[in-house]
Amino acid sequence: MENCYEEGNSMRSVRENITESFGSRNNSSSVEEVVGNVEQLIAEGRLEEASLFSYKALTSLCESKPGMAGSFLNNLVYGPYSKSIPATLTLIHLLTAKGFPPSCADQVAVLPLSIVYSVPQGSILENDVLVKAVFGLIEKLLHMALTEPVPLEKLHTVYLELNTFLSEFSKVLSENGGAAKFKALFAQIETMWTRLVSTLFSGSDTFT
Repeated sequence: MENCYEEGNSMRSVRENITESFGSRNNSSSVEEVVGNVEQLIAEGRLEEASLFSYKALTSLCESKPGMAGSFLNNLVYGPYSKSIPATLTLIHLLTAKGFPPSCADQVAVLPLSIVYSVPQGSILENDVLVKAVFGLIEKLLHMALTEPVPLEKLHTVYLELNTFLSEFSKVLSENGGAAKFKALFAQIETMWTRLVSTLFSGSDTFT
């Protein structure tokens, strides 16, 4: 994917400084710079480049300041990506295909609910491609949670974030005659979801 485009000099310069900037004590300006550049790329229709740029920034942040990755993703999703569903899809597909550091599993888990809230309700209900992509990302998250060395406290956060998403999304679909659709979507992650729940809360009442 990295060979699908040619970077402009200014974009390449920012990308090369991402790791150094995010490793500094004060990186709020670096986050703002990345979000601003992503917004520019999306406005120009350079969706693959915007997603790859976002991905590189995320992985660098996961390595240097993993606790900030969730707020960084929210800044992207509620900011530039909220203006373009195709751009959002491109980012989801990249995260699902390439993965992300296990240290950021709990932070990436904020994405499903943020994406649902960041687009108009009608769009999320009518866009089956977007919904399936979100559940594909959840499947990736659950697989990582169950197979990678993710600390227990981070697993608990993954559960809480995804449980909130599933509860909210189930409610939205049910209120709009989509209960059967949710059941079909949940079926693709049910086995892994049950395993995660069993790992964390054996014998407890849960979403399922």
